[in-house]
Amino acid sequence: MGFEDLGLTAYTLRALSNLKINEPTEVQKAVIPPIIAGTDVAVRSPTGSGKTLAFVLGLITRISQSYRDRYALIFSPTRELAIQTRDVINRLQLGGMTARAIYGDMSNADILALGDMSIKFTVATPRKLWDLTQKKRFYPERYNLVVLDEADELLLNGFKSDIDYVLARISILQTLFFSATLDKSFRNLSASYQKDPMIFEIGEKEVVRTISTEIINVANDTAKLLILLKILREEPGQVIVFVFSRVRATRLGEKLAQLGINATFTHKEVLQVRREEIMNDFRSGKLKVLVGTDILARGIDIPRLPLVVEYDQPFGSDSSIHRAGRTGRMGNIGRVISFNDLTGRDPASLRRLSDGSSRRKKRFSGSSATNTHVGMPSHVLKNR
Repeated sequence: MGFEDLGLTAYTLRALSNLKINEPTEVQKAVIPPIIAGTDVAVRSPTGSGKTLAFVLGLITRISQSYRDRYALIFSPTRELAIQTRDVINRLQLGGMTARAIYGDMSNADILALGDMSIKFTVATPRKLWDLTQKKRFYPERYNLVVLDEADELLLNGFKSDIDYVLARISILQTLFFSATLDKSFRNLSASYQKDPMIFEIGEKEVVRTISTEIINVANDTAKLLILLKILREEPGQVIVFVFSRVRATRLGEKLAQLGINATFTHKEVLQVRREEIMNDFRSGKLKVLVGTDILARGIDIPRLPLVVEYDQPFGSDSSIHRAGRTGRMGNIGRVISFNDLTGRDPASLRRLSDGSSRRKKRFSGSSATNTHVGMPSHVLKNR
């Protein structure tokens, strides 16, 4: 089955051909037809499987069916993902099917431009959209096609009230949910947003088979840093290093740069313009190592990123799946190295203890997994 069999418009097919996107992925084959038919869908599919293009292509055809009356509103949990989704739409160069992103600080000119009804797609972070809506600077009433991208993150982790405020002002024709992780608690919640949705469980539920994993046990922070330096100096490709907090991202990013690594850090407290510069540098290959919090774990697409390092363990197992999903995308080979602090004093462990749970979270499994124990700084990285 090719794109020509999915019900897409002729100009969409030409745009895909111009971009040399020739074959649909499994998730695109499954969900584009029901989206075009107007059905609500909830989709769980691995990171890097083509979910963004799936809902974008489906919605382009939906809008073309009644061009004057249909507009799409896409919620994204981070500004990085919002920018990326906007760029995916605009890269298709489909004339009237353009997109804008709403996030962070906006100039008066940008706010005035929100009234431009020729723009069919708006991609927004929930808090910014709520702020503009309640100040009557953004009017959501004309939107009727809604996407929650990384839906579990949006509804379960603090954005629900902002989204509800905006959606209460919309006459919704269709609601689409997409994520790499959709558990039972989320599905119960989603029932209030969707009408008889088609549920799609596509691909593996954990880390995909093209990603190999390794767990390194470390006894102290000194050993942890030295092993990380060894990994980064031996890895020829780019690396994302995940830490637990903004403070730790800043400290580790600065430390690596001081030690001669082409590295920097990003998180929500970094100025918006600087965050965009950093992501552009990383995507272009100018920057080798990016240290960040879990804002980088949701949807960010860096083609052929060879390595992800979990310097700090995340609080939940779903976060590991999303972190690992930055590598091994679209069938490429990837690798994840995860540090395990034997002292139990890493931030995630301490937070679990403060929440009354001492149970160690289940580790994800990929195509292969090894454990390496590092007790002193002089120990070298070695597979068993």
